[in-house]
Amino acid sequence: MPLFFFLSGVFFSVSSKPKAFILDKTDALLKPYFVTLFSFAFLSSIFPEYVGSKSLVGVFYGNGSVIQVEPLWFLTHLWALFMLSYLLFYYTGLQKASDMIKVLFILFLFVFGSFYIDTFKYFHLTISTKEIPLRGLPYSLDIASISIAFFLSGHFLSKRIQLFRPNIKILLFAVFTLTSISIYTDAYIELNQRTYNEPLMTTFAAFAGIYMILSISYYFSGNRFLTTFFTTFGVASLFILLFHFQIHNNVYTLLHEHSIFNSFALDAIIAFIISISVPLLIREVILKSEFLKLFYLPLKSNKTFQHILKK
Repeated sequence: MPLFFFLSGVFFSVSSKPKAFILDKTDALLKPYFVTLFSFAFLSSIFPEYVGSKSLVGVFYGNGSVIQVEPLWFLTHLWALFMLSYLLFYYTGLQKASDMIKVLFILFLFVFGSFYIDTFKYFHLTISTKEIPLRGLPYSLDIASISIAFFLSGHFLSKRIQLFRPNIKILLFAVFTLTSISIYTDAYIELNQRTYNEPLMTTFAAFAGIYMILSISYYFSGNRFLTTFFTTFGVASLFILLFHFQIHNNVYTLLHEHSIFNSFALDAIIAFIISISVPLLIREVILKSEFLKLFYLPLKSNKTFQHILKK
């Protein structure tokens, strides 16, 4: 997750006017979120044994603990990060601050977030006479201090990332750092679970991991096959996020219950492959339909919507 937030920050821009920015991010992030979860809610009424069910109220709460497809908490939280970051830059001028101020601000966010990450880890929301156990605030705003620190780090380093070239000594040090911290400490981060053990070591490990992935990506980009392979999944990342969870769970359960392969590991591998491959097919179907594209892709890229606007 630190890598995802970091990369999102790399491509963040405040060049748009507030209204256009809000509409664009809502269209790109919240629209597919609501369409997918409402679709699953409808399907759960028909196939509860395969889809399961959760309250529709949870869809609007936008938190991983109360939605049907837990990984989609990332979309609502990322939307919130974009909004918070835009307001921060638009009204404070942080973008023009010195590098020292930026570093100190990010350090403050990490420290603040590490102290208060448990504040809303477990609490109950009372609606009428019903108590609903929750993990976190709406749109996971309670972890925003940590996630926005990674997000802003990516943004402040965006020019360097765009010109990135691996340094073998730094890469080896990053590998050593991540490996050592993983083996010899209890450092661990799982933002959706509100877990941020040993914050200092965890943060070092996160940035070491980010540097490693950037380096690997750079080397992979020099190979045509690897570039094509990962680009195929990269362009479909939204659809993989939206659908892989339910597909994986159902396929794994089916394989396991019927003892088709009699191997937990093989069941998991096959379920994983299917869960990231089927979304590619779903994407192709959606791309061939201007109507379906209205619900999953930005409206500004939709020919039907643009045609209506011209009228």
